[in-house]
Amino acid sequence: TTTATTTTGTNTYTPSATTTTAIGTNNKHMSYYPNIRIGDVGLRSFLARYFGLYSIEISGDKRKIYLVCMENALSERQGMRPTTIFDLKGSTQGRYVFEKKGQNNRNYSRQNDHSDNNSVLKDVNWKKSNLRIRLPRHVYSKVEAALKRDVEMLQKLNICDYSLLVGVHSPEEITHSYFWVSIIDTLQLFNIQKRSERFMKKQVLGQKDVSCEDTLTYARRFSEFAMKYVFQSVDVAMPYDIGVQGFEGFR
Repeated sequence: TTTATTTTGTNTYTPSATTTTAIGTNNKHMSYYPNIRIGDVGLRSFLARYFGLYSIEISGDKRKIYLVCMENALSERQGMRPTTIFDLKGSTQGRYVFEKKGQNNRNYSRQNDHSDNNSVLKDVNWKKSNLRIRLPRHVYSKVEAALKRDVEMLQKLNICDYSLLVGVHSPEEITHSYFWVSIIDTLQLFNIQKRSERFMKKQVLGQKDVSCEDTLTYARRFSEFAMKYVFQSVDVAMPYDIGVQGFEGFR
């Protein structure tokens, strides 16, 4: 897959090269969005939005290039951008990026918390960080219901290998953090290639808790990880975090 990011002001969208199979799956995504609007509060969904499907024909070339145009899940909001990014699937095998010593749990910084400034951290890094997105109980329950709807839809479409993309911005001397949250990579079918990958990793290599799983197992593990380790319900009087992207329908 080839991606490029285009910015207009502070709003960013991302065109990605894709396949005809993925386009068919994307069309099914489109029919899902109108069914998850709750009154006038907007979409209660963490699925990254698809804005359009395109095909490009190059003169003198019989091939077509298919593109999807998606929402950038980490765009600038309220004058801020994430300082650290996590890609979370709910598995542990190969889901760790080596970090430098001296990390500060709630103040992750790209400059001093891991060896590659451009790295995206993963599930084991998240668990070690002790980060949680603290939400008032009434918001937490809405988030849980929305995540369940999203994951059930992906399971019905036979989709696996998606991620919960979490961006973090933790200003110093402030008790709360700012979070960007979206479900991304939602076009991968659990097809013969993925079945072969799972067999190779589990049966031949003997690996455990691998990322590639059947859609039922994947959905259950993904949801359990998110609600146990990512989101946290707190009393309304306690400090809570601010969702700046992905939470528009939960206010």
